[in-house]
Amino acid sequence: MTVGKMPHTFKVGDIVLYRPTDRMRSAARGTYTITALMPALDGQQPEYRIKHFNEDFERVALEIELSPGMHTPASETSRPR
Repeated sequence: MTVGKMPHTFKVGDIVLYRPTDRMRSAARGTYTITALMPALDGQQPEYRIKHFNEDFERVALEIELSPGMHTPASETSRPR
């Protein structure tokens, strides 16, 4: 297993839209926050740890599954952590 050097498009704290490539995977709709950057393995795309404001856990997403979020909805910023 080799660790690639592909640069990450997003940084920790960025708001993104998550669209999993596996359509059978259940995921909360809406925006997610990037919580950590993970290295690309074996020449694959970089991976990210992401968190939806309404879930108590993080997910791992490939860069191809993410797109820039436009803004953070008020309901996401007002929820206590």
